[in-house]
Amino acid sequence: MAKFSDILVSTNEYRPCKVMGRKCLFHQWIKKNDILKNEYLLGLIEFEDGHLEEVPVNNIIFDDNKIEKYYFKEREDK
Repeated sequence: MAKFSDILVSTNEYRPCKVMGRKCLFHQWIKKNDILKNEYLLGLIEFEDGHLEEVPVNNIIFDDNKIEKYYFKEREDK
């Protein structure tokens, strides 16, 4: 099982998304540590007014349907 420490979190990947119903642009994942040294991920998000926020993973909904590129409908038809 992969741990956060095994994940490379450094490149930007601009993707349209929504956070709490607001249109945003995802920039990249950010790896952080809490005071007990537990690792967690946040997304660096740019809002329409230009300000950036670090947002918890569970609050990000991607709008670009990127998964369709990896989704094989013919497998369901069998």
